[in-house]
Amino acid sequence: MRWIHQELPIGCTCWPLEQLVGMCPPESEFAAAPDCPALAEQLARLAIEGDEPACAELLERILRSGIGMVEVYQDILGGTMRHVGEWYHLGAIDVAGEHAASSIVERLMYRASQIFGHGIPTNRTALLGGGPETWHVIGLRMLADVLRNQGWRVIFLGPNMPVPAFLKAVETRKPDLVLLSCHAVRSLDGTLEMIRALGSYRRTLPSGKTFLIGVGGGFVRNHPEYFRDAGADFQSEDLRSFATRTLPEIDRILGEGGHWVQDTFTRPRPSASPAF
Repeated sequence: MRWIHQELPIGCTCWPLEQLVGMCPPESEFAAAPDCPALAEQLARLAIEGDEPACAELLERILRSGIGMVEVYQDILGGTMRHVGEWYHLGAIDVAGEHAASSIVERLMYRASQIFGHGIPTNRTALLGGGPETWHVIGLRMLADVLRNQGWRVIFLGPNMPVPAFLKAVETRKPDLVLLSCHAVRSLDGTLEMIRALGSYRRTLPSGKTFLIGVGGGFVRNHPEYFRDAGADFQSEDLRSFATRTLPEIDRILGEGGHWVQDTFTRPRPSASPAF
């Protein structure tokens, strides 16, 4: 595949989220705009069979179509994982198929992240991870890639982090933003414990040295009150809302040295893909 180098637009420190694949040459194999739902289902069927070469080839075609990062991550890769999750819960595929698909999607995300690249550093740090018994963190990885693309320094701790170890990382790395995920009831207690511990630590910090706490995931969408009451600052419905609404608000708050005042803990409409 050939890629064309382009200079950043004047006044921009990173590529706008919806225009990033404009760096690709106009070699789209699609007659019209890509049908994201159909592509997500096609990719899911290939992924549960473990056909990584076919998945990679399809991703290359998608990237050549010129659609943006949010569409690739949320509508196609996120849609792929939504299909996989639904088929697994219906008993249509087994654990092996679910794991094969998840592993392939993670590798496809790595490939896509290479294409979309990193923005010019903003001197801001985000730390992301799953608390105790939180094993599904593909959504968090998507957020990590978007933040990195927008110039953030990103520290991704992965799944099932013990609370003391997570807190130690926060103390050491001094992030501006901490993001957690909770998709299932089994991870609820650990995630709430993490949020409370982060809140307690944050209250010991001097003014101007604090950080924001965000949370997302399927369980958060259904029971936002648990996480609001535990002390999280915000929730995000999905990757698109995070990129277009939440992240600009975070930038504003950090730039002004203020506090989160917007109540995002409302019961949102069903999302097309997992938030975190």
